[in-house]
Amino acid sequence: MSDPFCIFYLRYVPDNSSYTTSFWQESHTSQSIVSWRGFAFEEICLKHISQIKQALGIQGVNTKQSSWALRGDDEKEGTQIDLIIERADLIVNMCEMKFYGEDFSVDKAYFQKLNTREKLLTEHISKREKVHPALVTTYGLKYNEYSGVFQRVVTMDNLFV
Repeated sequence: MSDPFCIFYLRYVPDNSSYTTSFWQESHTSQSIVSWRGFAFEEICLKHISQIKQALGIQGVNTKQSSWALRGDDEKEGTQIDLIIERADLIVNMCEMKFYGEDFSVDKAYFQKLNTREKLLTEHISKREKVHPALVTTYGLKYNEYSGVFQRVVTMDNLFV
């Protein structure tokens, strides 16, 4: 199942006899709804890869795209990257997708997490390739001391051009 509405419907609606007309007012900040919004946003992004490539200025470059994961163990940390775009020009766009109700803000912990992801990805790609981190988010990026970790920012507006 890959349709965001169907995923939502199957999770929340079949037992709707217990839901009130104020369901959204009461539930919109619950962890399960917040998680669903994040997954739904990722699905929308994956259905708009051509628009993401256009916003990154790489629509004319041959690419392969996928998610990427590295299983951790007792000795090393695992990680998951929402989308990597491997380009014929030897650049790998490491795309983080964040659904957020305002401009996304990178804090120190997330900055370190992204640097770790980039390092792990770099260890698993060709030495000739270079990683370019990008953020795909709803509204934009709040600029601060850590926001420079992203070379490019793609917003929801770019997905629907």
